[in-house]
Amino acid sequence: MSSCIVKPESDLQSATLCTYADWQSRHGTVSFAFCYRHRLDAERLRDALQQVLTDFPDYAGRLRMDRGALLIEHGRGGAAFEVAASSESYETLTATAQLGKDRVVCPPMSTRRTLSGRDPLLAVRLTETSDGCVLGVTWHHSVGDLASTMHLLDAWSKAYANAAYDAPPHLVDRVQYLDQHMPDPEGAVSAMRLISAGEVCSLLPFILRRKVRTDFEFSWDQLEQLQRWAARGGFVSVSDGLCAHAAAVLHELAPERPVKQLALAVNYRKRVGLPKNVQGNLISTITVDLTAASSDAARVATELRTRLNDYGSRHADYHATRRFLAEHPGSFARARVVPSLVDAKGGTWIVSNFTNYGVYDLAFDGATPALWCVLTDAPLPLMSVIFERPNRAGITLSMQLPEALAQRAASPEGRARMQRMPLTAQA
Repeated sequence: MSSCIVKPESDLQSATLCTYADWQSRHGTVSFAFCYRHRLDAERLRDALQQVLTDFPDYAGRLRMDRGALLIEHGRGGAAFEVAASSESYETLTATAQLGKDRVVCPPMSTRRTLSGRDPLLAVRLTETSDGCVLGVTWHHSVGDLASTMHLLDAWSKAYANAAYDAPPHLVDRVQYLDQHMPDPEGAVSAMRLISAGEVCSLLPFILRRKVRTDFEFSWDQLEQLQRWAARGGFVSVSDGLCAHAAAVLHELAPERPVKQLALAVNYRKRVGLPKNVQGNLISTITVDLTAASSDAARVATELRTRLNDYGSRHADYHATRRFLAEHPGSFARARVVPSLVDAKGGTWIVSNFTNYGVYDLAFDGATPALWCVLTDAPLPLMSVIFERPNRAGITLSMQLPEALAQRAASPEGRARMQRMPLTAQA
């Protein structure tokens, strides 16, 4: 195995001031694997990465805390780049990636080392086989969300082909930028809250509870049927219908402890009219009451679509959260601040939608990934991810479930129920 630190072609002697959403993500990393049925040129990959890091300096920086503020210092680091050879076949290696095994990515970033500026914020491992390769990408969540990182990766693939790419605006103060550009609707509620000592005692066992990943695959025919079923109140998306259907099934599988609300992650660039290539964690959540899921799940889909459409005018919580944090300064208060969606009683189903980000369009040498895998474990039970299947075959709903619920969901009866589509109104 060979390894090196790839530094930008020109080091910026500056720093980026992070937002509360970046600070909130300071303990997390994200890992993906892109599997290709051909070999990539490692030297060209390294050179292209060096080129794009000049325009994406946050990914080559280092984290530093300064009087409670999180900064990304430029000119101090670079990205880790490793090349490893595997005697396994491509099929065996991709099977390993599908199981979520971390052999195809760089070792996990240490929170302590990252926050002290010693670990890189981006790490890439190219694992080569005789008939293909796996490109494992890991980044520290404070640098950016999925949209931010996919913009970097798209620029990387274009630089690899000596093509022009769209560089993002360079923001040295993300806070000031969002202060000026985010709407402040009346009635919006903070995305963060204070947690009590008693809740901490019940939250820790909940976080440490054994979680089992349970995946369900849906074809486009099934998804279109779900969309038609849920659209009686107007337009809903495929993911709206899928979320409503899955919520109803979760109610049926755990009637003694039903989920009570859905928290859906929102990339709000589009929702509030920001440029799509703005870097950082421009994500929040909307919540939908699931008490009607078992009896009228289609209404859940309609409510979900309504809240998404109204995000900028009614639910954008950036300024509300900023005011909340200003009211609770100090390290002690900040230690008790958690995202509002954190629920020690296990009644909140948290969903992130990873579709439509172009993960299967990441081309090198004209070839796109045959498979894309999510390798990051969810920190909380009931966290789920929706992502595209290879060859445009449909969508996978991947859920991290408490062990007892996972056993029910993964049983033949549970899988049959998840795959049994509700009838449309016309039927």
